[in-house]
Amino acid sequence: FLIGVVLFATLALVPPMLQHEMGYPVLLTGLVTAPRGAGTMLAMIVVGRLVGKFDARLIVGVALGMTALSLWQMTQFDLLMNDHLIITTGVLQGFGIGLAYVPLSTIAFSTLPATLRNEGTAFFNLLRNIGSAIGISVVQTLLTRNTQIMHATLAEHITPYTMPQVAQSHTELLALNGMITRQAAMIAYNNDFKLMMIVTVSVIPLLLFMRPAAHQAGTQQEVAIME
Repeated sequence: FLIGVVLFATLALVPPMLQHEMGYPVLLTGLVTAPRGAGTMLAMIVVGRLVGKFDARLIVGVALGMTALSLWQMTQFDLLMNDHLIITTGVLQGFGIGLAYVPLSTIAFSTLPATLRNEGTAFFNLLRNIGSAIGISVVQTLLTRNTQIMHATLAEHITPYTMPQVAQSHTELLALNGMITRQAAMIAYNNDFKLMMIVTVSVIPLLLFMRPAAHQAGTQQEVAIME
């Protein structure tokens, strides 16, 4: 569920932010966000060797910590940042999500009878899809609402008394309103990333209540899931 929230909600936020607020063309947006997928693929390769050697809960905890760290870095986004921060946070977050997926699947299926494996897989994927739908809906709603709130907060400081030279020109007022709108939207994006970071961190203590998976059962379930 959490993977669906963080993975798809972030994918729904970052490309529009780059295109609308920072003026990135579509091709450059794709190139900048592509390393996130590379991080996920790398994690999928690495985690297969780790599941049999370490407690799956420990791996998931590290993965969630990496994801939370990347979201914290994303709260520092601004309109003047370069591509480096976007790429590094994307790779770190993609690696964290990829690192968490297989161990979570192993834990979820380790105590499930083989006769219920098909139903368990369907339910597991259903929760992920529900999480993605809820996550996208919540962050988009908060983005719109917070943009309006921050626009009003920033604009209330612009008056004919504080900036008399701008108030005399309609063109300058439009340009100023555009700047305020972009700043308000960026603050709203940062608030969304902060919310997802808090949700990710709050889930980590729940790992203590999860039953550890047996090595043999976990390996068999992992193979079945990957198939």
